[in-house]
Amino acid sequence: MNCPSCSKKINPKAIRCPYCKALLVSKEKFSSVVKKRKEKSLEREKKEFIKSGRNTLLIVGGLNVIPLFIYLSHGDNLSAIIEGTIAGMFLGLGLLATRVPYAALLSGIILYILLTGLSAVADPESIINGLIIKIIVIYYLFKGMRAANKFKKKYKNIDILDAA
Repeated sequence: MNCPSCSKKINPKAIRCPYCKALLVSKEKFSSVVKKRKEKSLEREKKEFIKSGRNTLLIVGGLNVIPLFIYLSHGDNLSAIIEGTIAGMFLGLGLLATRVPYAALLSGIILYILLTGLSAVADPESIINGLIIKIIVIYYLFKGMRAANKFKKKYKNIDILDAA
């Protein structure tokens, strides 16, 4: 397709000529096309955010599966049940994050800090055990919450995260 104004070859889907900036569609259609593109962009951004938050929670759940197998191999069934329950809660929050990512991430942070604190009260040495992993997990959970807050502020009139 060629631009009717400058006659240069352009993309047939273009709404403006990239060379002379001539409008190639009516103003009404232009507004409609721009609105549709913004909606698609918002939808893509929303899906990426939800995917990121969901994956963070699923990874935390997966990390809690590792000690489950260690406890089972040592015959410590009670600890295995506890770790399995914790892993299940985070995996469940990961699945829930596809519907309500903000609430799932907030719940994940609260749950992780609560469980780490309870573990420290029961066994103070547990604070040092796996410290690097705990720091990484907390970092990614807070990173997800920061992204959620940014996303909610950007689209403050559209409560899109609560009605995903």
